[in-house]
Amino acid sequence: MRLYLITDDSGRSVSELTDRVARGIAGGATAVQFREKNCGPTNCSRAFESIARECAKANVPLFLNADLMGRFELNGHLSGYHYSDRTLPVRPLTRDTVSGYSAHGTDDAVNAFSHAANFCTLSPIYATPSKSGILDPIGLEALKSSRKLLPKKTIVALGGINESNGEACMKAGASGLGVIRAIIASDDPEAAASRLLRIVENCLLQ
Repeated sequence: MRLYLITDDSGRSVSELTDRVARGIAGGATAVQFREKNCGPTNCSRAFESIARECAKANVPLFLNADLMGRFELNGHLSGYHYSDRTLPVRPLTRDTVSGYSAHGTDDAVNAFSHAANFCTLSPIYATPSKSGILDPIGLEALKSSRKLLPKKTIVALGGINESNGEACMKAGASGLGVIRAIIASDDPEAAASRLLRIVENCLLQ
């Protein structure tokens, strides 16, 4: 989970979204989450199948946002689901896939791992349009406190993450970086992903 690429749910065409994800993977994204919550069932199915092919070719894990469970037919490579406080309670008791969880504070992260999540995103670290008016930024202190309480768990910093603040997140205790706009909305998704992964790997070597 060094560089977790999440789709931006902004109404892109199947071809454009697939192209941007593929270029992000080429640049070094190590996992992808399909999060097209406002997409209709037909386009969702087509987009998921197309992105699944790209992930499979690169051997990159693909996660489905659990809000989309049951909305369309899943065809292709799928590694697991990414849950929230809404969807975790309805998770099947028996599972053979990897699971992620969207935590929005230290207590939330601790709770996620108590429910056997394999990793969690912690957000929003910084202000971000996707959480504007919904959640206030929780800052680097939330990362530091979560790492202190969960020293061996995989915690991915998410929310307003970009090349200017990724290093600070890693130094505060993140296992990796979760990004949406920093790659998907970039003029060059491949180069952006490459630079972000380099930040993560350089920090992990220190």
